[in-house]
Amino acid sequence: MKYIIKIALLLLLLILSLTGIAFANNDDAPIAIDGAFRDWDGKPYIADSKHDVKTPASDITALSFIADNKYLYLSVERIAAKKSEPWNLSVIMINGSEGEMYPQDIPGYKAFSSPQFDIICDYNNSNNKSKMLINVYLDGVKLESSFSGSANGKNIEFRLPLEKVGLSGKNKSIMFTVKSQNDKKEADWVPDGKTIVVTTGPSLWTFSYVIFFGFVFLVFIKQSQTKRMSKAPND
Repeated sequence: MKYIIKIALLLLLLILSLTGIAFANNDDAPIAIDGAFRDWDGKPYIADSKHDVKTPASDITALSFIADNKYLYLSVERIAAKKSEPWNLSVIMINGSEGEMYPQDIPGYKAFSSPQFDIICDYNNSNNKSKMLINVYLDGVKLESSFSGSANGKNIEFRLPLEKVGLSGKNKSIMFTVKSQNDKKEADWVPDGKTIVVTTGPSLWTFSYVIFFGFVFLVFIKQSQTKRMSKAPND
């Protein structure tokens, strides 16, 4: 029995080491894409290592995320920003089923193809960094634009229409990772070598954990019954 429990715990640790999981409820209020950022308090959050790329404007330090039935909402923070260094992000929708499939080369993964949103930002010829225009593209088509950057240029927020990649609706698991890149071919991945999974209700991931722990519990009960029978006095 101890051997079985050890194996089960090792499997669970392996799952957790490969995946970052956050559960978002369908009743969560949508995020206002307005550059205020107050409504991100208490939302799922991942911190990323500083200085893992040389260019501060491409160095992501934090990522907040949540989803409803229609959109994946993201808030991204970087170390520093200059007017001449706009944002350039890609959100890789790992389990997306619609849109053009792009070859992906993510550290820690085998090569695969998936759709991706591209986030292109510029300061729009303004000295006010909060007037930075954030554009969301899919397959070269602009889907949304918003002035939703912070005044110091370190934070942006945006939303991604899940319908475009086949992930809208209730009880969906949304698997993704974020890449920040620049003209110097530097890339900062968030999270490093892992996947973020946001679920908008009971999903395969949720049921997998229920089945996993249910199996361990049944093995424990069966083992206990076997021991009791072996200790019972013979007639």
